[in-house]
Parts: sequence; C-alpha cells; structure tokens
Amino acid sequence: MARRLIGITGGYRRRKTQQADEFYLLADYFDSVELAGGAPVLIPQVGGDEALRDLLGRLDGLVITGGPDTPPARYGQQPHPMTKPVHRRRDEFDFRCLGTALDLGLPILAICYGAQLLNIFLGGTLIQDIPSQRPSADRHVQEGPRLLHSVRIEPGTKLAQCLGVTEVEVASSHHQAVDRIGRGLRVSARSRDGIIEGIETEDDRLILGVQWHPEELAAKHPDHLKLFQAVVGS
Repeated sequence: MARRLIGITGGYRRRKTQQADEFYLLADYFDSVELAGGAPVLIPQVGGDEALRDLLGRLDGLVITGGPDTPPARYGQQPHPMTKPVHRRRDEFDFRCLGTALDLGLPILAICYGAQLLNIFLGGTLIQDIPSQRPSADRHVQEGPRLLHSVRIEPGTKLAQCLGVTEVEVASSHHQAVDRIGRGLRVSARSRDGIIEGIETEDDRLILGVQWHPEELAAKHPDHLKLFQAVVGS
C-alpha cells in the first residue's frame, strides 16, 4: 500500500557567500514522518494560490516546522527587543500554506513556531519574550541541546487521546509562547509554570500545535512518535 504523503514546511536563510536565499529543513522532521509510516514531502514556495491549493490537495497531512518569531505586527503589537522575526518569504508563505491546509481540511501538526503561527492565524497573541515578560516562569530556552521539562496534558483533549498519558517529558527551546488563545482553539498542555505548551482546535479535525520539538525525540521515545503517527494515520 502506498505511503500517505505528508507535507513539511521549511525555512529560509541568507547565504553570505552568494548573497542568495537558501531553503532548508532539519533532517529530524523527515526522519520522524518516515518512521511514523508516512512519505515526507518538502513543500517549496509556490507563487499563486491556485498552485498552492493544487499542491496541498495532493497531500494527506501537513507538518509546520519550528523556526524564528512571527512578526508581532501579525497580532497587532510592536516588536519586543528580543523578538527575531522569521524570514519575510517564510512568514508570507507559511500563512498562505496554513490557511489553505485549514480550508482543505488536512490533518496538521504544528511545531514550536508552527503552533504559535496557528494561534496567530486564528486571532490569538503571543508572549513575545518569556524571561522578561513572565519572569517567574521556568526556563524554556537554552543554547545547545534542548531543555527537557515536564508538560501536563489536559484531560479530554485530542492530544491526551493521541499520547495516552497525562504528563510527558519534552524537548523544549522557545522564548515565546501562546498568550491569548485564538478562535476555535483550546489549550491542550501546559508546563508546570502555567506556560501554554499545546493547543488544538475544538472541533473534530486533527489540528494539533505543540510548543516543544517532538521530532528530536521521536526516534527513541514512542510518546513523541505518536504525534507524527496521528497525522500520518488520520
């Protein structure tokens, strides 16, 4: 039986040697989708809405990967000094991509920046910098290996059903987080300090946003692989 096609978004960065934009993706995302039984498909930037709809219409699911910060103008705020906006091309394309995927009813797993993007797209806002704006919060970002901490899963959510546990250790690295929740969303997970770590749609669609990085643990930890298996199997 043919494997289900799961689209994965990528990022842009500037190549100093050639003064050109480079499109890239960390291999953990590909590996996790393949390990979950899907066929990973990198989604390149396409120009028109019709072309994007045609491309996504051939897919069976979508993974929106991690990245820098969504420009605060998207949710009506001035940038915090610690905010580092994502590449302009990615910001524009990811918004179009997410909107088209939602319209098509694709299963979606939105990771870190992707979860924040989902919240903003549906009218929510972000804490732009946890250390300065929520100084009593635990540490959520560090250089080098991801910070591991515990996340409590909200009972009765799709995330709880997917993982089958009430608490999970996650690989985390983020200085921003969901603040005001977007339309039609609910909180599905929090860290012990109250920071939102998971969101999902209130309807029956499989649309999950997690603030942590399950792709980094999926190869060795079944709980995190289950997130990719959910998107592949929906």
